[in-house]
Amino acid sequence: MTRYRHGLFPILLWSALAWGQMGNRLPGGPGGEPGRNPYGHDIFSYRIYSFADSADRRLNQVQFHFALVNDMLTFVKKSDTWYRADYELSVIIYNQKKEVAAFASVQDTVAVDDFASTNSRQRPIMKRMCFTLPPEDYTYQIQWLDAETQVNMGRPIALKLTDYSRPSLQISDLVMTDQQDCSEGLRRFTPNLRESFKDEHSQVGAYFELYSAGRDSITVEYSLSTANGKKAGRRRYTVPGGVTAQCLQLNELITQPGEYLLSVQATAGAVRVKGERSFFVHWSSVQMQTHEKSADLELEQLALIVRGNDLDKIRAATGSEQQRLLAEFWRQRDPTPGTEVNELREEFYRRIDFAVKNFTVAGLGQIGWKSDRGRVLVRNGTPDEIERHATEPGMPAVEIWEYRRLNKRFIFTDRQGSGDFRLVKVE
Repeated sequence: MTRYRHGLFPILLWSALAWGQMGNRLPGGPGGEPGRNPYGHDIFSYRIYSFADSADRRLNQVQFHFALVNDMLTFVKKSDTWYRADYELSVIIYNQKKEVAAFASVQDTVAVDDFASTNSRQRPIMKRMCFTLPPEDYTYQIQWLDAETQVNMGRPIALKLTDYSRPSLQISDLVMTDQQDCSEGLRRFTPNLRESFKDEHSQVGAYFELYSAGRDSITVEYSLSTANGKKAGRRRYTVPGGVTAQCLQLNELITQPGEYLLSVQATAGAVRVKGERSFFVHWSSVQMQTHEKSADLELEQLALIVRGNDLDKIRAATGSEQQRLLAEFWRQRDPTPGTEVNELREEFYRRIDFAVKNFTVAGLGQIGWKSDRGRVLVRNGTPDEIERHATEPGMPAVEIWEYRRLNKRFIFTDRQGSGDFRLVKVE
């Protein structure tokens, strides 16, 4: 990791309006089992998916998918115009006798043109390793090596593989995807490792495979429900028996941002199999305004910066009256009432959107603006400087946010290595 003291934080403009004035565990094995991540979910994440091997259903194809960012790497300055980082990522799989059953590694070099890019957390680097193994119980370990560190990412983690060769109907792991293609027998997908979709234009998809032994047809039914259990929609279709890849497009079933549960059920005769996967949908404030049922969410977000009678009065109203009071609330605080744009409201939602996209930890069910870092950001705006301390074995990651205009420092730590930085001290 680049160990620089710096203030490289995506800029949220218009910081002159201070809000104070307004009175991993990490996805791991099949099914997303958690594993120890010493770097934190926001800079290194992975998931493992298991399918039947395409050539021999008695074997499993086990896919490890990784996402890492530049901020994890140790860069060396090669000249005034570019920086370079070399790293190696390895996976070791052990059988029940603790013998090495499989091993794979990838080596890569990353070159960037400027110092800011060495600390970037945008555009994750995606890597994949595939293994063909018989369906048994294993353990696996991930190793990281770069110019500065060699890290075992926790103790070996259990890896249990399903026997897909049995004659009864079976379903593979469910994969939330950004892209997928099941046309003409293809089995292609790009997984969304955080299982978090940033805006309404995201292609929210899911991929899975069905395995049966010569049955005439299989009925597939899938549904979405929200975090409170309310059904968002349901679809049903039939597919032929045998081995088939299934691609689902879920956008038309999504009506609002939040957490969803995808349930898939396949039935052939008297045999029924099920699979489930939870995921998050995050929309910007502009997108939310075009959908119903966003008032409750807006009020919950406003509670970060507003207290007292103003908020209580809006909460007590319903329907069009509530919308009118919300509009009046922002109109009274518009710094340029003679223009069409309410800069204060736009800045508020820019901060909400930034917190969602950068501080959400989907594996913990935590939305970014509800996190400690998200609340501090929304209330106080952009820090003047951020100091990050790299994770050492056995030690939590630390971030220190300094606000010179407030004469305050906020200290956050990620004790579990999950990407959830908790506020531990204000000084």
